[in-house]
Amino acid sequence: MSVLLSPDEIEARYRLLCRVTAGEPAAAGAAAINDEFDALQQLVRHDLMELARHGAPADFSQIVAALEEGLGQLQQLCSFPMLTGKKTVGVGGAFSAGKSSLINALLGQQLLAVEVDPTTALPTYLLRHQQSVILGLNRLLQKVELSKSEFLSLTHGEQEAYGSNAGAMLQSALYALPEFPWPALALIDVPGYSKPDGNVLKARTDARIAHAQLSAAQTVIWVVSVEAGGISEQDLVFLASLPREMACLIVVSRADKRDPQSVAAVVKGIGEAVSARGIAVLAVVPVSTRDSQAYPLSAVREQLQRWNDELPAIGPAERFKSQFFRYERYLAHEAQQRRRQLGLMKRILALSTEVEAQHDAGELLAEMQLALEWALRQTADLQAFQQRFFAHLHTLVQASGMAVPAGAGAGQGCLPPLDLLSLLRALHAPGHASQVHRRHLALLSRPADATRRPSLLRRTSQRYLPLLQPYSAAAEASNAARLLHQGSRPASVRILSF
Repeated sequence: MSVLLSPDEIEARYRLLCRVTAGEPAAAGAAAINDEFDALQQLVRHDLMELARHGAPADFSQIVAALEEGLGQLQQLCSFPMLTGKKTVGVGGAFSAGKSSLINALLGQQLLAVEVDPTTALPTYLLRHQQSVILGLNRLLQKVELSKSEFLSLTHGEQEAYGSNAGAMLQSALYALPEFPWPALALIDVPGYSKPDGNVLKARTDARIAHAQLSAAQTVIWVVSVEAGGISEQDLVFLASLPREMACLIVVSRADKRDPQSVAAVVKGIGEAVSARGIAVLAVVPVSTRDSQAYPLSAVREQLQRWNDELPAIGPAERFKSQFFRYERYLAHEAQQRRRQLGLMKRILALSTEVEAQHDAGELLAEMQLALEWALRQTADLQAFQQRFFAHLHTLVQASGMAVPAGAGAGQGCLPPLDLLSLLRALHAPGHASQVHRRHLALLSRPADATRRPSLLRRTSQRYLPLLQPYSAAAEASNAARLLHQGSRPASVRILSF
């Protein structure tokens, strides 16, 4: 369709297109950042694969996927250093579920375009900053500063209004404003992963892109429209694919579109559906941006405030280390198993009197020794790999101007120390325990039948009583003083201290 624009509008649009496709000039350290990032990708995609070729855990593909997602998060941090130290909350859901409308209502401003076409939907970070600024990141990884009107024009009906699709050149955006309510949080408006009926599925509505965005977040707000009548199978599959430890709040949007009984039925149905799939959620909350009295946003705001106050910030270094720890745990288990098998085989070899059996046991012993040496060698190779990986990460972080993450140095652990006592006290304190944790601990606190307790404690076997009887009977204690060295003479001490 033809679009009629005035000469001034055409000139303004042309200048915007030039900025979006070119971006700001590369910073002085951009080359170093790109080199270090390429080195990290090479380590994950080549060196780690070569290491795993000789043996890897069963969930190795998940480890690699998590590392790739961590690299994506790291790239965003390098492009938007303002995200450093922020606790990220992903706002996800199907296309046109009401995510952007929910964020606008929570912030009290019309910041994001609603009912956008999936070809112009843009992953957008929102956070607090002393100055209001909107930045776009284009496909060339160059930043573009935008005005509010320019940002909205790129994400809402650009093709129809201007006859262009410059928004497709942007891969993400950052919206910083001083009045953002939660100073420690960053919200991520994730484009819907599903396509509207009759539309071709574009890259930005691909489930893989949405999954990468949400997996990089620490917590998730999942939006389901009440008009859908419940949570879809696609939503359930998507939520089940996210990390199990990720806290999730489900928000039922547009609750004013249905009567209270229908809304209650939808909320109940969603709760039952996620419970049946083993998906832990904090709550299912109906809200409405039109009828805030009947369906207020207070529960969502309160949860965001709790995350702001209590949630620990997790950076890329911690995410990378947690994945390497999974690999380390696998190798440690392999080494432990081989040591146990070696001990058993040595015992069999010592007790065996047949020559053929000794020969066979000797061959098995040699194979087990080789397997143990392999596990130890793989452990050393993995440690050397981590040394190289975190050395490049440290250099990249310094070149990008981000704060150096604690423990990001080579050879240093990036996981915070685990204080079990504090965790148990927090779980026991009323009003402070996570419902996710309570749900997992419920199975351990249920009353259980204790009839098998003696057998579990190995108190039922009578086989060894005759053997133990001589040692448990009363014995003469006439030699007690000598055994306790209470009657030893200095001469005997001199003899013993040769």
